[in-house]
Amino acid sequence: MTLPQGLASRLQWIDPDVALVPATARWPSAHGLLLRDGTQWTLVDAGGDRDLLEALAPHVGRVILSHYHLDHVLHNDLFPLSKVWANAADLQGYRSAQDYFAWSGAPQIPGERMRDFAHDRYRWLPDVRETFRPGDTLETTATRWRFVPVPGHSPGHVALYEPDRQYLHGVDVEFSGLGPWYGWNHCDADQFEAGVASLLKLPRRVVTTGHSPLIRGDGEKELRGFHDAFRDRDEQVVAFVASRKRATLDEIVEGVRIFYGRTLDKSPWLRPWCATMTRQHLSRLERARRVVRDGEDGWASV
Repeated sequence: MTLPQGLASRLQWIDPDVALVPATARWPSAHGLLLRDGTQWTLVDAGGDRDLLEALAPHVGRVILSHYHLDHVLHNDLFPLSKVWANAADLQGYRSAQDYFAWSGAPQIPGERMRDFAHDRYRWLPDVRETFRPGDTLETTATRWRFVPVPGHSPGHVALYEPDRQYLHGVDVEFSGLGPWYGWNHCDADQFEAGVASLLKLPRRVVTTGHSPLIRGDGEKELRGFHDAFRDRDEQVVAFVASRKRATLDEIVEGVRIFYGRTLDKSPWLRPWCATMTRQHLSRLERARRVVRDGEDGWASV
């Protein structure tokens, strides 16, 4: 099915069968992937520009949700007539706003902000008709994609890979400069790092993500930089603890600021998530015998 010219011109085309659906400039939003599928189209992630997605909705027969994070499910309400496939490993996060926050650890958000997130800005899935699992295959009439497991960002986080065309859609393995995020209760930095390493082994001619510009090429530099960020953060934590001889978790969160940087000053409610990420690095470093526990609330250099 050919899209109307005015609508097609608003997409970023990789080839006649595959296009990137642009996100808005600000979070929460994420690029989607539009795939030709017979007389209709399949959309991967519903977090792009709302007006554009609303125009696409009559042409979309199936919506695939790569994982449950808000910026990827933002405009689910626009697709009541489409078949919705949700990631089975993340299914608990789709059931309701309350389940989302309880499962993720997000109740740490102050009440007013949580109500805004849960009730005013998001639409939750009324009916998940199908599920997929990491490792499954997504077939359209034109392409055949593998859901590559990249857990750790969420339990079921996946990238999508089309081996014949060597297209990689990294989803939240992305190159905006923020680096890897693993700040909730069920996140795992080790799993995330290993999943990114698996993507580096795939032959690639085009790389897209949920949050950065399309790359026509193998994206080796960008992928390698994202992968190396895990070890870079290890080194930042080691250096900070060594400079203090002994440091508490709060001191390390404040001194290293693994993810949020100066945003922590404006949005202190993000600190628990930054602390979760920091604890994971301290655990990695303890296992490597590069830091040791010093009392109930401190770490010391070796």
